[in-house]
Amino acid sequence: MPDSDRPADDRLRFAPMRRADIDAVVRIETESFPTPWHHGHFLHELDHNPYSVNRVLRCGGAVVGYASVWILDAELQVNKIAIDPAHRRKGYGRRLMRRLLTLAAEMRCRRVSLEVRPTNREARKLYLKLGFVEAGRRADYYGPGEPAILMRWVLPEGEGDVVGPGRSEV
Repeated sequence: MPDSDRPADDRLRFAPMRRADIDAVVRIETESFPTPWHHGHFLHELDHNPYSVNRVLRCGGAVVGYASVWILDAELQVNKIAIDPAHRRKGYGRRLMRRLLTLAAEMRCRRVSLEVRPTNREARKLYLKLGFVEAGRRADYYGPGEPAILMRWVLPEGEGDVVGPGRSEV
């Protein structure tokens, strides 16, 4: 297996988010974003939004990352995704995104979409490596003068269960 596809950590597990995970998720969210979701946002996504799918990335027993997505009309929309700052630069973000692409295929989604800040160069670079393309911009999405870059990934024809460069799983 090429080095770039080696598991970043054999103890990584992709699992459904539980109510007990929300405090750790909110801590990561607060350390990652200038306008974070609070506990109630994640609780609503878990308990009341029928389109929402929420996952955590665990290393050992600790939550080191998470994603909150919606599945609508054969599209997986990434609403929130972050890796604990203490665990960045270890390949965990790549692993989490690859797992989301696999989830999209499992849920019969043909497209994955997300918004990213223009200043988040590391995330944009990762998304491009995974096959996302820039699909547009939303003016003032994050606030006055701060647009969102819209990115989209499309499941290649004939593929339905494994996706992305390297095709590795968490």
